[in-house]
Amino acid sequence: MNPSKVMRIAGREFASTVLTKGFIIGALVVPAMIAVVMPLVILLVNMAKPPADIGELAVIDRSGEVAGLVAERLDPEKIVEARHEQQ
Repeated sequence: MNPSKVMRIAGREFASTVLTKGFIIGALVVPAMIAVVMPLVILLVNMAKPPADIGELAVIDRSGEVAGLVAERLDPEKIVEARHEQQ
């Protein structure tokens, strides 16, 4: 077999695959769509507000040791303060 003929056939096969619409769409359009969508997703995630801190919590503490710590930890003012420290 002549190497130049093999290369010519391989080149033709490669071109027939690469120049199809499906290959071009897959190679160019899909990555472009990902490049456009990813920043939008990141922007939307960063704009989302954290869930509201509303509701009630019941603590059954027969020893009396944990309830005070839970009440202190879940104090709304301390939660807001901790969030500001994280930012």
